[in-house]
Amino acid sequence: MKTISTTRLILAGLVLFLFAGNKNGNAAAPDAPKTSQPPTPKPSPATTPIASSGERAVVGPATILDPIIPQGEHILILGDSLSAGFKEKSHEKTLGGQLERLLEDAGAKVITNALGGRSAYTFVKGSGKEKGTGNAQLQEAIDSGITTAIIVLGTNDLNGIQADAKQKEDPATIKAQVAQKVKFFKAIIASLRKANVEVYGVGSPHYAAHPEFWPYEDALNAALASAFGPDHYLDVSKATGDYKMHAQGKSAENFAKRIFTGLTGIQ
Repeated sequence: MKTISTTRLILAGLVLFLFAGNKNGNAAAPDAPKTSQPPTPKPSPATTPIASSGERAVVGPATILDPIIPQGEHILILGDSLSAGFKEKSHEKTLGGQLERLLEDAGAKVITNALGGRSAYTFVKGSGKEKGTGNAQLQEAIDSGITTAIIVLGTNDLNGIQADAKQKEDPATIKAQVAQKVKFFKAIIASLRKANVEVYGVGSPHYAAHPEFWPYEDALNAALASAFGPDHYLDVSKATGDYKMHAQGKSAENFAKRIFTGLTGIQ
């Protein structure tokens, strides 16, 4: 009897030990060897899609054009308040001034003709603050010997499209309004190319603070790319994110560098 009791005690203790090792009543299995898992890669800015809210990934320089602007050209920059600056006393701090400096450092001779409120329509028609028609201003630049023109317009045209469309976003309305505005770009392009001037276009930035522009932005860019020729047009909307209407200083400097790289291929 004594021997049996001792054996039972030993067995009972063993059972308790096994239960203590695993609260589910199973013997504890040895831990599986740990394997290192590579971290999930974050999407790069270049592959981040355009959000429906209007936010766009800042992808750095706009696509480099082919053909690029050769060095040593005599260049006209034709722009609106984006190039002229807004209440900025120093021309060097504006987008137009920054782009002018970069082109001159690369050996070009540059004339900047920028005016606040300018659209392709007001320039051609000579309305608003314009002094004389656009043809007279273009002829003056041609007579000065320009060989290349960079047309940095689109913001006021985009504003006009959304105003005239009365916020209608149906394809037919957008197509009609875009076509109406782009014909004035075509008039500028035709006048310059008739004089054997190489013409490049730079479109409107993407304005995160102006959602009223968003429904018409892509349609205008596509139409302008067709008007200038896809190898002579920089769609910079996808290279600008939270861009303010009249950015100056560092913002203008960074944007000018992107445009410069796209036009010349110089990093």
